[in-house]
Amino acid sequence: MGVEFNETDHTYFVDNKEVPSVTTILRFLRVDIGFLNPSVLSAAAERGKVIHSGCEMIDYGCDPEIVEGTEGYLKAYNTFLRDYSPEWVGIECPVCSPSKGFAGTIDRWGFIDDDPVVLDIKTIGSPTRETYISLCAQTAAYAYCLGYAEGCKRYGLFLKANGDYRLFDCNEWEEKNEFTGFEVFAKCYAVHRQLEEIAKHKRSRGKKDAV
Repeated sequence: MGVEFNETDHTYFVDNKEVPSVTTILRFLRVDIGFLNPSVLSAAAERGKVIHSGCEMIDYGCDPEIVEGTEGYLKAYNTFLRDYSPEWVGIECPVCSPSKGFAGTIDRWGFIDDDPVVLDIKTIGSPTRETYISLCAQTAAYAYCLGYAEGCKRYGLFLKANGDYRLFDCNEWEEKNEFTGFEVFAKCYAVHRQLEEIAKHKRSRGKKDAV
C-alpha cells in the first residue's frame, strides 16, 4: 500500500484516506516555537526549504542553486557526505504506516557502513531539548514506517552557516536520557487521536442540533 503526498497543502493519503503527518502528531512538542517571532519563523522555514532543495540537488549529482546565506550549509552537507559516504535509498521519501494510520516524508534513509540509517536534516542554529526530543520521536516514527522497529541508526544532521556540521545520534541520546523516541511519538499520537474524536463528536452534535 503506497502513500500519496499533496505538496500544495502538505496532506497525506493512504488508500485514498487522509492520515495525519508525523510532524502534525508531534506538534505538542514544539513548545519552544511559540516564543519566536512569526516573521523569524517564516524566514527560517524558507531558508530551510532552499537548503533542503540544495542538498537534494547535491545527492542527485547536480550543482545546487546558490542563494545568498546558504553557501555554508551546503558546504557542511558536502563535508558530511565526504566524511560518511552514505548510500541513500530514499531522498525526500514519503512513507506511511497503514496499520497505525500516519505518514511523513523522510529526508534521507539508506546505509552507512552497511548499517540502516534514517537521517533528518536540520538548519536550526540553537537546538533546544524540545528539538532533540522531537527529533528522536520523528526519526523513530520514520524508522517504524520502514519496518525497523529496532536495529536502525537514527540521526539528526545539524548543518551550520559557517560550513560545519554536527551529527546528532538519536539512539545514543535516548539511552542517556532513558526514553525511546517511539514511546514519545506513541503518546503524542494518542493525544492527537483523542482530540480528533472530541472534534468529531462536536461536529456530529452540531449537525444534530441544526436539524
